[in-house]
Amino acid sequence: MPELPEVHRAERACNANVVGKKIVKVEVQEDKLVFGSISNGEFERNLLNKFVVNTGRWGKYFYFEMNESPNPVFHFGMTGDINFKDQGAFSYRRKRPNNDPNEWPPKFWKFILTFEDPSNASSERTVMAFSDDLILCKTCRRFRNSRANTLSKEQIETLHEKLVYVCKTAVDVNAESQLFPSSWLFHYRWDKRNKNGAFMPNGEQIIFETVGGRTTAIVPSVQKLLDGTTNSHLHASTSTLIRQKRKITAVDDETSNIESTKVIKENNKEKKQRIEIELNEQDLVESFVKGSGNGGQKINTTSNCVDLKHIPTGIRVQCQKTRSLQQNRNIARKILIERLDNYYNGELSKFNLKKEKIRKKQAKKKKRTKEKYGVINKSVKENEDFEEDINNNMNNKENSKI
Repeated sequence: MPELPEVHRAERACNANVVGKKIVKVEVQEDKLVFGSISNGEFERNLLNKFVVNTGRWGKYFYFEMNESPNPVFHFGMTGDINFKDQGAFSYRRKRPNNDPNEWPPKFWKFILTFEDPSNASSERTVMAFSDDLILCKTCRRFRNSRANTLSKEQIETLHEKLVYVCKTAVDVNAESQLFPSSWLFHYRWDKRNKNGAFMPNGEQIIFETVGGRTTAIVPSVQKLLDGTTNSHLHASTSTLIRQKRKITAVDDETSNIESTKVIKENNKEKKQRIEIELNEQDLVESFVKGSGNGGQKINTTSNCVDLKHIPTGIRVQCQKTRSLQQNRNIARKILIERLDNYYNGELSKFNLKKEKIRKKQAKKKKRTKEKYGVINKSVKENEDFEEDINNNMNNKENSKI
């Protein structure tokens, strides 16, 4: 999701570039996810030939105040962005290499507004387009993996103070990430893909955990748990169960190490819990390629085959089942969730649970069949024995008469 400094900077840029100007042209691409309940045609009609009187921001939303209602409200979502022609692309953090900052209109643009300044009759353009998700590091210690209702009043005040500090510092430098303090985790958390691991400048290791479905960068030696430990292999208190394979190291002293070991042993004795898998778009690398295979698809000119890679696990899936790109994207994510479920949960995954259920059902059916035919065989044997006894008795009587 967008961070406050990013949205603040976008709103300020719009205020400086479009306030007092008339929208003389609106270009729109149809997208239900972007325009919601209104059509792209309605969006165009409601903005064309209107003046932007002012701009404003409320949390992570920003809006235009027009000379006539309605007023458009914007939210960046996971990958939204706003650019101005001839001003270069705004980069909250490093851009992907395939994004050309001078390309116009930008790739994946959704609408373009052309403005006319009555004072000099010159035109400017601004575009809402898709780009990378932008994250701001939250520098607050000792509240790692903690529920809000477990914090004391003093801890809540400290948390609020740090959040205000981070947001104010980022806004004061107009969200230019290179001007953020060098001690911020923000600058180093993007090395997640590095095989050698991610580290702070002083050598402290950065690890990544998923809490509440979101990937979080953590420096264990600094961001300690509320109980004083820095290693938590099983977080049973969180909505998502996290399993990590790393050795226990001494943190503060021998006592903390022993306590941490006890917690791990106690949790290991507990009944295994199933991890609920939630996809985080930040952990995905998605690309679109041309479909291949039999049936004439070898000469396919449409890039509707979805290639999806999960960065933390390296699991990769491809989908070209349908001609629709959006349907293939949805199917690819479903397949990826199934594979992640099997990866993290093993025998507790939905696939294996279903497989085990079928196996038990078949075993039960086999047992019933065996018991049924066992009773029949027993009855047949008893009848045969009975007939044999009768025959023996008859033979004995005949022999006695003779």
